[in-house]
Amino acid sequence: MIEPIREYYNNGKIRRERYYNTNNELHRENEPAWIDYFENGNIKSMDYYINGDTHREDGPAVIGYYENGNIRFKSYFVNDKIHREDGPADTYYSEDGLASCKNYYINGVYLTNEYNQYKISLSKQIIEHENDVDKLMAIKIVCKEKNDKELLELVESKITLLKLSE
Repeated sequence: MIEPIREYYNNGKIRRERYYNTNNELHRENEPAWIDYFENGNIKSMDYYINGDTHREDGPAVIGYYENGNIRFKSYFVNDKIHREDGPADTYYSEDGLASCKNYYINGVYLTNEYNQYKISLSKQIIEHENDVDKLMAIKIVCKEKNDKELLELVESKITLLKLSE
């Protein structure tokens, strides 16, 4: 590990610090490799890198803050691809701390945002319960309530196929 590179504001407070490995790639184990600061000294953003790739397995790899210290956004990356399997990979917050937008990605591929997250959940349930008429009937009710014609058509076709095979 090479000594960090630091830049400073005119007032003497730290502006940015970066950590590199011997291959001159951004790199730092278990801590951010790139940190930006506001002029008041508060952290502006922190980015985690391993061997030049944006990467963190146990939390968000990129975190941005408002000047008041509240989180502005969090993004999860694995091997330089935006990725998270157990929640949104990208979340933006209002200055008062409320989540305002959540985006879902797997291996860098955009799936959906929080407003239609139910579609992913229902699609997984349809696949998981494709041989259970009772469960599919319950999913059909949700599809009707959501007025989701696409999923409703899929569920109805699965139910019809099951009934024909009985």
